[in-house]
Amino acid sequence: MKKLILFIFVIFQFSQKSNANNLILGTPVANGNTISFTIQWDNSWMVTAAPSNWDAIWVFVKRQHCDANSQTGWMHESLSSTANDHTVTGSQLKVDLAASDNLGVFVRRKAQGVGNITQSTVTLTLSSPIGSDNVAVYGIEMVYVPQGQFYIGDWDGSDYRLSDGNTYNPKLITQAVQRAGLGNSNNYQFQSYGCPGALPASFPLGFDGFYCMKKEITCKLYCDFLNSLTYTQQIYMWDNPNTAPSVASPGAKLNTRYGYNVEVISQNALQPAVFGCDANDDDNWNQSDDGLELPICLYNKPFEAFLD
Repeated sequence: MKKLILFIFVIFQFSQKSNANNLILGTPVANGNTISFTIQWDNSWMVTAAPSNWDAIWVFVKRQHCDANSQTGWMHESLSSTANDHTVTGSQLKVDLAASDNLGVFVRRKAQGVGNITQSTVTLTLSSPIGSDNVAVYGIEMVYVPQGQFYIGDWDGSDYRLSDGNTYNPKLITQAVQRAGLGNSNNYQFQSYGCPGALPASFPLGFDGFYCMKKEITCKLYCDFLNSLTYTQQIYMWDNPNTAPSVASPGAKLNTRYGYNVEVISQNALQPAVFGCDANDDDNWNQSDDGLELPICLYNKPFEAFLD
């Protein structure tokens, strides 16, 4: 199998009144157990006063063994747990380790500022040398939501909404509630329709700071996910796996809703198909008018496995 070093070019478009953030990851260069690539995007910010938040890019790496058969999928690559093993050039940006699973990093501003991020080079250290493996780097725009108390529930008088115990009032999630845990459902739902077990302090309630995606999954990113699966895994992504032989036909539609088409570009016997976007249905995929930036409606499709 030929070694591939792939880059993911992710563009987000908000609306006619907003600007595209134009996230661009350059082609990665592998060297032993490190991988380097350029990064840039528009409309970045970091504010230290209220609301005390910032944007960031969640960067993660996928890997596929070249000496394995065609049914071997792309696996999420572990990164070094040592912060100094991950660097970025210039004075604008820094690299933050994410959680303890070492499956990605956040690239964000070092200091307060608003504006475009000029091209910088990120170098990540992987858990093992790349060798002849295929490697792909992905980036997703995120927003940091700072720690703070908030209400759940909306005073609408419904028996089925979140509430403060056996009242219709909303419940205030404070630091004390988060540290103690929400407990039994009769603490947060009028008719006790919540979790059958008590929610412990380890259950995230939203008080502590967290990252969330800046906008919905785009058609382009969903195609990147599909193109990282084995043939068998791709079959089960179809709404009706019993009709999966159609995956072998270029132009076959896997997901078509709300102005976009996700279609098969090519297929060869039982090899994984290549998917692309074709909103105008002209069988010329991934063009500027093919809905690359449109949010995709996934229903119960297991896209989360791509990110984890």
